[in-house]
Amino acid sequence: MRELNLSENLLWRWSDLAEVGGELGNLRALNVSRNRLSDAPDPRLLGRAFAGLRSLVLNDLDYEWGDLLQAARGLPQLECLHLADNRITEVGKLMQMPTYVPVY
Repeated sequence: MRELNLSENLLWRWSDLAEVGGELGNLRALNVSRNRLSDAPDPRLLGRAFAGLRSLVLNDLDYEWGDLLQAARGLPQLECLHLADNRITEVGKLMQMPTYVPVY
């Protein structure tokens, strides 16, 4: 499986997502929009679970910029990051991420 859409489910822990990612080594695109992931994303855990991920959709998670960066920080291989409909009131520098990622 290369793409997985888990949007609009009842997911609330990043560790659950990482467990799924660990089982899907060929995963390249993941959409977790409209979930209420309440715990802070652990960049190291996400990096191990989603080593091949190229596209991540984090729309409507009710996150602020720092939370979104925290999730993406462990995924330096990302090529595409979607962040629509979050609580972004101020955008920090993209250079805080390990590599430049186009943000949509």
